[in-house]
Amino acid sequence: MASQMIEYSNSQQIPGEMRRKKCTVFPFHPWDPEEEKRPGVVLWVPQTMEELIQAAKEQLECPNGSCVLSEDGVKILEINMISSDQKLFLVGEVY
Repeated sequence: MASQMIEYSNSQQIPGEMRRKKCTVFPFHPWDPEEEKRPGVVLWVPQTMEELIQAAKEQLECPNGSCVLSEDGVKILEINMISSDQKLFLVGEVY
């Protein structure tokens, strides 16, 4: 039964179509005080981390952003580690 459901769901997908993931990127550290927080931007998750950082820097007008963190303050190293609708934070380099 489960294999039939998977087969059916796969047959309903348009060839070449992939589910696009989106994320919300904020221009501050996740642990910054409330008064330092600013609005973020929703972006489609691109093919590479470099593309995500570049798009976020442009949209947020944040030229010093060079690193993406999760809500837990963990550095995201690869684009496939990002889940859809995840909150991310564009910050300067983390040591």
